[in-house]
Amino acid sequence: MATQYFKNFPLVFYNNVKLRNIMLKTNIIREIFLNDTNFYTYEVRDGQKPTTVAFDYYGSVDYTWLVLMSNQIIDPYFDWILSNEEFDSHIIKKYGSIPVAQSTIVEYKDVLGNYVSLDTYNYYALISSSMVSNFTPVYAIDKEFELNEQKRNIQLIDRVYSTKIASELEQSLA
Repeated sequence: MATQYFKNFPLVFYNNVKLRNIMLKTNIIREIFLNDTNFYTYEVRDGQKPTTVAFDYYGSVDYTWLVLMSNQIIDPYFDWILSNEEFDSHIIKKYGSIPVAQSTIVEYKDVLGNYVSLDTYNYYALISSSMVSNFTPVYAIDKEFELNEQKRNIQLIDRVYSTKIASELEQSLA
């Protein structure tokens, strides 16, 4: 049974070093992945990582790869939701400080909820001040928070399929 995703990939030599051939593609039970009813919506709690979600839902950290694959996450560090502490660090690194992010306008939003860039807003302001009266600023901290929160709800393959998927993975790479 495939319990660790990469352990089933064959070993190859590259520059005289033995490595796993992670470039192989597998077709792991496509029907399961294509059927939306096979997925369970899971809300990631603050600070949870893919390993803890795998343990909490599938009963083993060995299914971390299934958590990531189910959500088409390639980079678990930057594609995963940041904890509150990580979010603050990200904001400070990107903007210099939280107060700067709170005062930096990154775009504008109209009354219908459509976003416009700073350049578009400035163009509208040149044409008519009444046009821009319908826009509200979107601050960097709010935009970054919104982008981060979009990662909170993930999809997990129903646990009844986890062993079947792992078994097919192992067989396809044998």
